[in-house]
Amino acid sequence: HQQQQILVQMVRNERVVRENSHLVALPPVVGPGAPMLRIRSKEVLGLMSVVSPVAFAALTPPGVIPAVIPVPAIGAIPPLLPGGLYPGTQAAILTLTHVQILNLMEYYNEDFGIVPGEPIGVRVNKVGRWIHR
Repeated sequence: HQQQQILVQMVRNERVVRENSHLVALPPVVGPGAPMLRIRSKEVLGLMSVVSPVAFAALTPPGVIPAVIPVPAIGAIPPLLPGGLYPGTQAAILTLTHVQILNLMEYYNEDFGIVPGEPIGVRVNKVGRWIHR
């Protein structure tokens, strides 16, 4: 009976690992020697808030107001955080806020696979995966 319980728990653990395998662990690297990430250029014309206003509104958490940004040209490179839009290091990805993620969504006209109601940790993870792909 005890061996059967151990086997059941092992199967459950494997299922959890498989379900969470899409999550990416981004190690925090901080300081002046932190490696820079590849900066993705704009690939899709327009802003998400203009092209898909209903979807953009649905992905905006209550009380969060994204910045108004000018429409960038295809191939444009966003300015880096702080003060800009793009997280230049893995540590900067880990500190993204809802507003910063919405600004990236709007700039790139990209939802990163984020769905309404997802917590900030899940959103950060999805943005990190998009940046690293």
